[in-house]
Amino acid sequence: MSRGQSTPAKPAEVIADWLADAAAPHAADKSLVRRKSLRHAWPAPLDVIISPRTVWEQCISATGINVSEGGMGLLVGHALPIGTTLLLRYAGEDDESRWVRAEVMYSKRSIDGYQVGARFELPRVT
Repeated sequence: MSRGQSTPAKPAEVIADWLADAAAPHAADKSLVRRKSLRHAWPAPLDVIISPRTVWEQCISATGINVSEGGMGLLVGHALPIGTTLLLRYAGEDDESRWVRAEVMYSKRSIDGYQVGARFELPRVT
């Protein structure tokens, strides 16, 4: 993990760090084999900005559930509408370049709050 780096990180590099952190202590979730990318359990504390740069912008705390190359599952305190833009990072991280943009793909009620599925919005490689 390179949380203290001084040069701006590309979103793909941040996601690679998250995957490395998640893969280290846990085996991949074999129950989610229908997915394109292998998901790893990842109970990480996160800062989340909802609807950045809009009048509805707000910052909340969340807990990671799992992470893959294409997105992540997280637990939040309230429902998030499908299509909502998010910015995600490790909680309390000071480096402003470490935010990763994502889009809410689903949000469903659970015992502890709402499980949210977010797809990373990565620049297209040409």
